[in-house]
Order: sequence, then structure tokens, then C-alpha cells
Amino acid sequence: MLAGNLDGLVSFSFQFTPAFTFEKAIGLSMIVFGVLLKFLADPLRTFLVQKLNLGNITIDVLANMKYVIDQVKTNFDYQSPGGGTRGDTQVLHTVFDCRNDNAYNAFIRSSTDWKPQLDVVHDILNVINHQAETSEVQTIVDRLVMLEAEGATATEEDFKFMP
Repeated sequence: MLAGNLDGLVSFSFQFTPAFTFEKAIGLSMIVFGVLLKFLADPLRTFLVQKLNLGNITIDVLANMKYVIDQVKTNFDYQSPGGGTRGDTQVLHTVFDCRNDNAYNAFIRSSTDWKPQLDVVHDILNVINHQAETSEVQTIVDRLVMLEAEGATATEEDFKFMP
């Protein structure tokens, strides 16, 4: 089962084991950061373009996450009604931390927290109504969960989500 396209972009191979390994941490970091770039960057930018009625906004995940976090501090419903009840502030902070962990080599946390990190990416995409991307991220999470449960080896061939 394929879950994206990393052809020629990155190469990794790691086995899911209970112990920390750099191979597993770096591989998971590549997957998570790839998900942020492929599935979150443009939908988040599109959400802000529509929300702010601007012609163009940067596709920078970090800048856009900071902006949305600042807006949610003063309006819990900034992303959509029910933000305070859903806990949008915590979700946004987790995605922000996820981005930084995987951009700045925080391998221990990215190795252990990949599922909650991908789950919140899924949640944000759902809240801003990008269902196709939400489904793609869920497919990747499901694949990783299966590989982990089997103690299997994961390679870039399992994840084909970059063009």
C-alpha cells in the first residue's frame, strides 16, 4: 500500500523497534516534515487567503502558524465556530512544535510523538475543511501505525506523498 510519492527526494530505511534509533528518528522526521510541506502548507495558506481576502500570502508554514495562533488567542473561533470547545489553541501549538521539532532535529520527540503530531495536522486540515488532504494524512498515519505494530521496516517506498 502506497501513501504518497518521495521518488528521488529522500531515501530512508528504518525498523520500528521500541528502542530509540537515529535511523527511525530521521526517517520519521522526514515523513512528518514531508506531510507538513505537502499537505498542510498550501491548505493553510489557502485558508488565510480566503479568511483575509488577500490575493496572495506566503506558503511558509511557520509564519502562517504563528499568525493563526495569534488570531486564535483573541478569537477562539478564528478557524471555525467551536474552536474553544475543540481546543484549537492546543492543536495549533502542537503543530507549531511539530514543525520546529522536525525542522531543527529534535529527534527524540519526533521519534516518540510522530502519531500525536500527525493527528493534529489531520485535525487542523479537518477544521479548515481540506478533506482530501485530511484523508491523505490519515492514510499515512494508518500505514505508520500498521508498520509500527508489526515491527516492520519502513522505507521511502512505503510513502509516496511528495511530487
